[in-house]
Amino acid sequence: MRSTSVPSRNPTIEVRSAGHDLEPVLGSLDTTKAKVDTAIGPVEYVALGFPGDEFRGEVAPELAKLIDSGTIRVLDLMFIGKDADGDVVSFEFDRLDELAPFAAMDAEVGGLVSPEDIEHAAALLEPNSSAALLVWEDVWASPLVEALRRADGVLLEGARIPHDLIQAVFDELPSAG
Repeated sequence: MRSTSVPSRNPTIEVRSAGHDLEPVLGSLDTTKAKVDTAIGPVEYVALGFPGDEFRGEVAPELAKLIDSGTIRVLDLMFIGKDADGDVVSFEFDRLDELAPFAAMDAEVGGLVSPEDIEHAAALLEPNSSAALLVWEDVWASPLVEALRRADGVLLEGARIPHDLIQAVFDELPSAG
């Protein structure tokens, strides 16, 4: 497990990952730019891949629902693509008509994804594919974060379990009933 310190105006945030190098991904996160009046919930980073450049637009409406319900707050969103020769392009969501649904979202987008983050995500892409780089705050967890701080508690560990892994475990469980 690798531990990476993320620069912050607040005490050092420890990012832990089982087998993944998050330093290029979160190394640019600098919270000194933002004035924060309330507790920030956990912040997550994902790179969502679209093999064959088949981005169809189903993601934007579902992301908008999460924003509208107050579940998450989008902090940054970038798109990257890799052509057949391996050349990489990156752009904000407002640069292409195909990404117009993202422009309608109520999000505070910008400034967290660095060139190093783009390079890191591009290395994960196969030729002729694209990805959305998304940084969001889990707003739903802010009250829990506040309660944990008031109780002088600390987060000891956290992880996201990929869908295929957890689905395989559930598939092996005896059915209830």
